[in-house]
Amino acid sequence: MLEPAAIRRMRAASGGFATSVWRVETDHGAYALRAFRAHQLSVLWREVAVQQRAAAAGLPVPRVHAVGTHEARPAMLTDWCPGRPLLESLQAEPWRVLQLGHAFGQLQRRMHRVQAPDGLRGTWVDWPKQCEPVLAHRLRSLPLARDRLLHLDYHPLNVLASGARLTAIIDWTNAHAGDPRADVARTLTILQLPPPGTVSGGERAVLSLFELGWRAGYGSFGSSMAPFFAWAGAAMLADLAQRYAPGELEHVRRWTAYWSKRAG
Repeated sequence: MLEPAAIRRMRAASGGFATSVWRVETDHGAYALRAFRAHQLSVLWREVAVQQRAAAAGLPVPRVHAVGTHEARPAMLTDWCPGRPLLESLQAEPWRVLQLGHAFGQLQRRMHRVQAPDGLRGTWVDWPKQCEPVLAHRLRSLPLARDRLLHLDYHPLNVLASGARLTAIIDWTNAHAGDPRADVARTLTILQLPPPGTVSGGERAVLSLFELGWRAGYGSFGSSMAPFFAWAGAAMLADLAQRYAPGELEHVRRWTAYWSKRAG
């Protein structure tokens, strides 16, 4: 990827549940080295294809410079994007909450106008595990868009901000082709249903205002949202099951049951 002699400094930065990120500083600037798990080469190439399509559509995403391995793990070298996670900006500059929420919604709407790259998986109904059959049938009976670019992890830790400007959408591990209503439903559950102990009372109030701005910026979610909300609740339960005890996710279970009933 980079000649060792070109690297001036390399330090661990952050990462998601499945990846690790290092900031690599060189004489020519800073880069992000993102390492995946050893078995995730296909995930890496999916992210490369998605980020290239998003960049071609004018979305703010890190530019991919190289793909290779780091300590036997698949890795990609990308731009080190300016800014910090949007959640940190909300904590440091809460007076921007509505403005940033509005921009967050507008950016997601722009993403949903982008056609997904050829070959991107379209199996979101059964992600991250097989959907309950009745709900799956209900979703598939709707007129669905099948080719829009979905992030499926679009939240304030996966968008970077600098002041009032959103500078990058990162971490495309969950990307699918499909119906934008699934993506907004997924974002809504993340904003409304954080696991216990992860958000303080004051932060919850900020996120509620942020949600208002996001909804205004995005505009109408579309029709027949109840089955998408039920699906998003079930997806969150499956996504968090290995990290939290069942009792800690009871609020998510209640949400899912409510929207499942509304979905018929």
